[in-house]
Amino acid sequence: MKKRRFKVRFVMILAIICYFGYILFDQQAMMVKYKKEIEQLNAEKMSIEETNANLQDEIDFAQTKEYKERMAREKMGLIMPGEKTYVIKEE
Repeated sequence: MKKRRFKVRFVMILAIICYFGYILFDQQAMMVKYKKEIEQLNAEKMSIEETNANLQDEIDFAQTKEYKERMAREKMGLIMPGEKTYVIKEE
């Protein structure tokens, strides 16, 4: 009778140890997965911040006098007073 009780307890303890081992392993796997996801999201965030900074630089440049003058010359063909425009004909 004592041997049978010992076997039952041993099997129960072994089952509990296996259960907690499985839970621990599962938690570790989830932590690794979430760490990779965090790294990926941080890289994406840095890329977006860099793009945002570049766009802000473009916005700032678009508000300068130099940009407005360049666009007036290139898009509208305007010239400053006293300047001459030369047109080169292609043959």
